[in-house]
Amino acid sequence: MIVRTLVTVMMLGSLGGTLAGQTTGGTLVLHNAQWDSVRVEARLGLSPECEANPVVAVRTLRRGQRWAFVSGDVLCWRRERRPGDANQGWTDWERLLSLPATRNEVEL
Repeated sequence: MIVRTLVTVMMLGSLGGTLAGQTTGGTLVLHNAQWDSVRVEARLGLSPECEANPVVAVRTLRRGQRWAFVSGDVLCWRRERRPGDANQGWTDWERLLSLPATRNEVEL
C-alpha cells in the first residue's frame, strides 16, 4: 500500500481539541447537524477533478456526528441529495484544493 500523505479519518461524536502530530495540511471536519442520518462520500487525491481521485469511504453520519480529515491533498465530499433516500443520487461535489493549516468545520 502506497501512502501519499498522512490521512486521519475518524468518526467522532465531538472533537475535543486539536489533533496531535499534525505536520502538513490542515484539518477539515464534516458535521451532520441537520438530519437524523445522511450518507457522505469522500475522495482524496491530487486531482482537482473529484471523480479522478480514489474514494476514501462512504459513511453514514448520524445527527451530531463528525468526520475529520487531516491532509495536504485535494479533499472532495458530497452527500445524499435527499438524506435517507439513496435513489435520489448525490449532491454536487464540494472540494478544498488544499487544507489550510487550521481546523475548519463544514456543516453538511
